[in-house]
Amino acid sequence: MTNSNDFRFDLGSLSLNFIATVGSRNSLHPIERMSSPILFKQWLIKSSLIDDNDNDNQLTITQSDLEQAIILRETLHRFIHDFVHQKKINDQDLQVINHFASYANTHFPQLCKDINNNLYIEPSKIQSVNEILGSIAVDIIQLVTGEEKMLLRECGGFSCDGIYVDRSRGFRRLWCSSKTCGNAERVDRHRTKYRTKSTS
Repeated sequence: MTNSNDFRFDLGSLSLNFIATVGSRNSLHPIERMSSPILFKQWLIKSSLIDDNDNDNQLTITQSDLEQAIILRETLHRFIHDFVHQKKINDQDLQVINHFASYANTHFPQLCKDINNNLYIEPSKIQSVNEILGSIAVDIIQLVTGEEKMLLRECGGFSCDGIYVDRSRGFRRLWCSSKTCGNAERVDRHRTKYRTKSTS
């Protein structure tokens, strides 16, 4: 598996973006985008799950944290494909998802006011990596039980099995990303067409 930190944030939900930290799963060389605790932390920052500039809320990400994240990610990958393809849901996968969801932060944001009586929200601070993983598990629970569950699609790319939320006009989106999988398929079709003309 090759490594890359070219993270994807275009699948339509937090949990689906998390699953996409592995790319091209159907190819001979899947892309691991979260191969170290440092890269895991970078993904968390870019996902706005933690604020690296907040000195009061800097988390240390360990190898154990990464291993737990990968357990959740691979469980979510199996689960969402079973769901989309209407296969029997694995009971153990449900247990893992619910286990992580139990870590989700249950603290409510606080309504505050400044000296000029302007109201603002003071968000609850993430206290642990487990809480973050819990929020990802909760996201997929809400995704498959909410109204948008009918918009879940599998990418049509030949080397990709990414699941995305199709919010396009007319619901005609074919790929998880037109720039990556879509472009690759267009190039492949062009090459096939060129080879066909060359041999005729």
